[in-house]
Amino acid sequence: MTSIESVLELCPEPCIVLDGEAKIVHANSKARCYLETDDCAGRKLVEFLHDNEPDVIEDIVSKASGSTMPRPAKLKLGPDISDHAVVIAQRLLPAEPLRIGVRFPDLRQGRFKALTKKVDALNAEVRERHRLQHRLEISLQQNILLMRELQHRVKNNIHVIISLLEQQARRSEDQVFHDLVDTATRRLLAMSRIHELMYRRGEMSQLDGHDLILSLLESLKSATDSSVSFVEKIEAGWSLTNDQAGPVALIINELITNAVQHATSDKGLQIIVEAGLEDSKIVLSVKDNGPGFQLEERSSESLGLTMVKGLCAQLAASFNVESVNGAQCSVRFKHIAELECPNGESEYIA
Repeated sequence: MTSIESVLELCPEPCIVLDGEAKIVHANSKARCYLETDDCAGRKLVEFLHDNEPDVIEDIVSKASGSTMPRPAKLKLGPDISDHAVVIAQRLLPAEPLRIGVRFPDLRQGRFKALTKKVDALNAEVRERHRLQHRLEISLQQNILLMRELQHRVKNNIHVIISLLEQQARRSEDQVFHDLVDTATRRLLAMSRIHELMYRRGEMSQLDGHDLILSLLESLKSATDSSVSFVEKIEAGWSLTNDQAGPVALIINELITNAVQHATSDKGLQIIVEAGLEDSKIVLSVKDNGPGFQLEERSSESLGLTMVKGLCAQLAASFNVESVNGAQCSVRFKHIAELECPNGESEYIA
């Protein structure tokens, strides 16, 4: 590498050396990057520029060859008028052979064609990603609307089924049949509350546990004799997945129905419903001031408690009954924030 070539490589901008015929003798690495070739030696500079007449380049060489003083000139580097750039041309050595140095101190928009192409490609990719993201957002909103409509229709269909059952019950004088219809209606209403909350809140993946329990209690109290009093101790700040919401709604319904049907008290029946978080677990509790019962004895004759045990198995929950100053039924299972992912890590949704 000659001394001139070494100096050119140190220049911060693209630099080339031309001979008297405007052919490239040497181009530093930045110039080769701009010209998009490593094989430019011996080729005329005009081959690499946009719509420049050969006499423009020759005029630059002619004027620069007469003096070692730098001379500014303009070359067209791209199809737009803004792509015109100022170059500095000057004779490098007073002696022969003639060597003209050309520097590109400000290439503006077309400074490095290869880099510009990469930037344009990246910009095009970003625009395409934004377009796809916009389409996905529209699709997501449409799916949410469809799911809300589905929940609304399911809720309405449940109420149609309830109406059909009640209509059939009115035609029968069999008290056992009336009791069966009443039990089925309570269970259907519990499921209906879930779909109603999903429709109203627009949340498809999880439900607020506090709101769900209060909504269920509102429905159950309206269907229970006014002599039964309810005490609600429902904590806020915990959630249920869709898979958990159904079993939880049915468990609450069955435990309260069991208390209403079997618990008695001279002071009037009182049912205390508690729900919240305890040691990273969801705890549901239904307590009454009745005489209490033994789970083993009651399970064999109570379909409701048998259902509760099966629903607890779905939730991987523990089910415990204590009979101290009444019956207290408690259910414990993992909070949504600690459900395990398939890869073994914890999934935090809430």
